[in-house]
Amino acid sequence: RNDVKAPFFLAIPLPGCYDKKKMYSKVLADRVRELKETQEGLAAGEMKKAKETAIELAGRGMTVLDIADIVKVSVNLVQEWLSGSRSLAK
Repeated sequence: RNDVKAPFFLAIPLPGCYDKKKMYSKVLADRVRELKETQEGLAAGEMKKAKETAIELAGRGMTVLDIADIVKVSVNLVQEWLSGSRSLAK
């Protein structure tokens, strides 16, 4: 029947399918493209992961110098992340 609507999950693109032509929402397609294909999106994702790793390693007793070396960022940035994480935990 032509009057039956497709289930909502058919409108959701499959993982890895972020071609703007295949997505129903232009806003969603543009944002996915930005995050997956631009340096800014990649850099933001990498920095978020580095911060999460740094906080986890500090929680396990690792020194700031070692953490900075492992996640490939400056000691100052690790110190900034850790001071922010401690203030959030309080």
